[in-house]
Amino acid sequence: MCRNGKKLLAVNKRNQKTATGYRREITSYECESCHGCPFKKDCIKGNNCKTPFEDRNKTLSVSRKMEEKRAECLERITSEYGTHLFELKKVS
Repeated sequence: MCRNGKKLLAVNKRNQKTATGYRREITSYECESCHGCPFKKDCIKGNNCKTPFEDRNKTLSVSRKMEEKRAECLERITSEYGTHLFELKKVS
C-alpha cells in the first residue's frame, strides 16, 4: 500500500547478479494511479525520467531474499546473546 492508501501491484520480476556474483530476484511494484495524489511530490523522486511528472506513478523494487536476511540479522542482534555481545563490545 502507498501512503495514500492505494495498492501497489507487482508488474515484473527479474534476476540480477551483482559484481561479487550474488544472485537475487527483484520484484518491481507500481501504483495503480497517482493522479491527484497529495503525496506525489514527496513520494516520486528523480528527474532523469523522460515521462512528464504528471504522468508518472510510484514504482518500488524489492528483493525478498534481502528482506529475509535483514530480518534474520535483526533477530540475531536483538537476541539475548546478541545484546550480550554488544555490551561486551561497549566495555572494550
